[in-house]
Amino acid sequence: MDLKHLEFLAAALQTVLQAHGVDRACSDATWLQNILADYSPQTPALNRVAALAAREGVPAWLTAAEPGQVDGVVTQAVIRLVSGQGIDSGVAHDAVLAWARALGLSTSVQRVSSPSSGPQVVDDEALCEWRELFWWTMRREIPRRLDIKGLEATQRRLGLADEAVERLRASFGRDVASFRQAIVDACEDGTIEEYEAGGLEEIRLEACISTREAVEVMRELALPVLQVADDVSLAWLKTGTVPTQSALVPPQSGPLPPQSATAWRASWMQSCGEDTFGRWAAVSIAGVEHKFRWCPPGKFLMGSPATEAGRFDNEGPQHEVELTQGFWIGEAPVTQRQWEAVAGSNPSDFKGLDLPVEQVSWFDCEAWMSQANARTGGLGLRFPTEAEWEYAARAGTTGATYRGGNDATTLDAIAWYNDNSDWKMHPVMQKAPNAWGLFGTLGGVWEWCADSQRKYANARAVDPHGGAGLMRVDRGGSWDSGAQVVRAAIRWANAPDYRCRELGFRLARGQ
Repeated sequence: MDLKHLEFLAAALQTVLQAHGVDRACSDATWLQNILADYSPQTPALNRVAALAAREGVPAWLTAAEPGQVDGVVTQAVIRLVSGQGIDSGVAHDAVLAWARALGLSTSVQRVSSPSSGPQVVDDEALCEWRELFWWTMRREIPRRLDIKGLEATQRRLGLADEAVERLRASFGRDVASFRQAIVDACEDGTIEEYEAGGLEEIRLEACISTREAVEVMRELALPVLQVADDVSLAWLKTGTVPTQSALVPPQSGPLPPQSATAWRASWMQSCGEDTFGRWAAVSIAGVEHKFRWCPPGKFLMGSPATEAGRFDNEGPQHEVELTQGFWIGEAPVTQRQWEAVAGSNPSDFKGLDLPVEQVSWFDCEAWMSQANARTGGLGLRFPTEAEWEYAARAGTTGATYRGGNDATTLDAIAWYNDNSDWKMHPVMQKAPNAWGLFGTLGGVWEWCADSQRKYANARAVDPHGGAGLMRVDRGGSWDSGAQVVRAAIRWANAPDYRCRELGFRLARGQ
């Protein structure tokens, strides 16, 4: 790191903030870059990235962070710049650190440069996954995010998206940099303009949306793909190496709890007991209670049979899974009351302390759990793996839901979905739990899992931990899902920085 350049930029930012304020700096990135060119001409590349960081909201993130959270916010801001904008990791670190200094914040984060080992070659399976991710995102999310009315308009838009993606597929190279550049070029050059000129104005009249809104959504949806494909944003920034699969999921270890209700009480439990659903334990985090249910070791059939209505191909073949270690899992999804007590803020669209928290990315949840673990002296909170999630959601059953079917009568009793939700979120624990005392595993809010999707095989699996990609699984369906989606076997995946108002999470911990 060139500390002299960092000092130049930090001083220039302080001057701008004193004269014009943070709001002006964040509202006009072009103006800020031009101003910095006058105040700090020695650092043109840093000036550009500092202006981009302001547009991305980095100053607001930093000023909202508590003293103990600054390092984490700095790291997340750097990842956002690297993954979303293709910025070199070293320059991104310098720009974010300069903002921290200009705002008078102290951080121990050090610059981590990208390895100089040449381009990271992508194997065929990973490249195929990323291509499919882009195609799937465009197909599923554009119509959904723009709330298109009318089948004809939806079909036209999907056709245009398919044409654009086919052109992208033909241009992909064999390394991460060329893959990312193909998407950047598509978002910034011809593809979007062609998409915009290909009939969106007519669709706008039918769907009551604007052409420009569609273009902006496309730009936004490309960012999760860049996050997955980026060669430095996650693995290299954090460790300097590409992580092995075993590093992606916290290992489970330790002896099984004794059988006696008094003997199995552990130091982390503030209260515990047994009821008709089994063992439960509660802990207070930031003054708010979190209740967990015990899931014993066992075997179950993961996925769905070929005859299950609404089944997707990635749910099969159905196969036996054995979990050799028991685990604790949250009685309900994390609520806004629980989130706000730790984070001090509430990102959710649907506001209500007893509603599930939503609009939280996998990264957001990971950071929240780190804060919660720090406040409790190391509680060991984590995401459930995908196998743990389905095992807990099924609670010993094998049907589409833990009540057997997913017809309207059955679903109305156990889940919030699009036929009974009135198109909004509802408080947790209002529907019937499963046999292990878990509420809301189906419907309500999609729930993040620890791992990426593995490809199912027609063979027994022991403690499976997902695939090799950086995508993260989300399970269970939501208030916006149709009945065919609200099933125990349904599995989708999103990039770890994706957020929406249908996606939250549930806590888990080891033994």
